[in-house]
Parts: sequence; C-alpha cells; structure tokens
Amino acid sequence: MYSRMLHDTKGNMSAVPYGKKSQCILSIDRRYLNELLLNEAEKYPNVKFFFNHKLVKCDINSGELELENMETKQSVKTKMDLIIGADGSYSNVRASLLKSKSVDYSQSYVSGCYMELRIPPNKDKQFALPPKHLHIWPRGEFMLIALPNQDCSFTCTLFMPLKMFEELNTPNLVLEFFEKYFIDALDLIGR
Repeated sequence: MYSRMLHDTKGNMSAVPYGKKSQCILSIDRRYLNELLLNEAEKYPNVKFFFNHKLVKCDINSGELELENMETKQSVKTKMDLIIGADGSYSNVRASLLKSKSVDYSQSYVSGCYMELRIPPNKDKQFALPPKHLHIWPRGEFMLIALPNQDCSFTCTLFMPLKMFEELNTPNLVLEFFEKYFIDALDLIGR
C-alpha cells in the first residue's frame, strides 16, 4: 500500500503517501499468513500439530505444559524444548513467566473495541476500492479502515469505544450510523 486513502463523510477520497514514490507498507491477510506458516512447519518431520487444545499450566523452567483438549476435556501433559507464548492477552505462558522469572512487565487495556467487516470484490470480481492504499475513514474517537486482500476483497475493521458499540443496538441504528459516518463504505460492505 503506497498511501493512506482518507475518506470524508461525503465519500470524497484523498491520498496521503507513506513516503517517497516507491515506498510502501505491506499487508497480509491473517488467515493466509497462518496457512503459510502451518504449511512451512509441516515440512519438518519432528513437528506435530494439535488443534483445539487450551494451555492450562506452563512451567517455563522445565518446559512442562498441561493442556486441555477442548473437545474431550481431557488433560494432556507434555514437555517442550521451546515455548512461544502466542496465547492472547490473558496468556497463561506470560503468567507462568511472571511467576518464575524476574521480569519487568506492564499491561493495560484500551477502552476501545473493534468489529471486523468485509468488502467483497465488485460484480466484475475486481477491487471495489482502489487497491494500493490503506483506506481510512477517520472520525475522531472512532474510525473504519480497509486493507486489500489478494482475492480482491478488503478486510475492514471498525474501531470504536465499547459504549458506542453498545448504543448501536438495532439494525436501524447501525444503518443510520453508517449513513452518517461511512456512506461510501456502506453499500460496499452491504446493508
């Protein structure tokens, strides 16, 4: 993406480049990246995959893990040489690290929330918006963004304080909100 494409409340667009003419930022669909990483990891015979397991306990020093099979609810114990903590904001790996090591750590939660939406390809199976931009609908304390995908769709994310999400509690209020703030995105996302 070579620029930020800013959208005003009337649907007008203006591009703000990221840098010099050839400079850009890269965007990759999370699902595609996960599939790519899994495909690469499965090339190694010593790598095994176990899905639908939740980390219950982790001993950073010994490498021992206790997991729960989410389908059978059975406890599974194993030992690892390497543990990578990618288990979210309420991370059991992080909690175990804090209990066993002297680390400097702080965590704070933002008041905002987000909702992921999608702009599908247009009727000609092409991008519905100019594709080489990060599309942004800035609206003060909230905003909508759209990132292009390889399948000619856009992944959209609406960032907003939780209180505002809670106030949009009927389909009509949601439509009125989008008509007021994101009129050019509304018909692309779908009513």
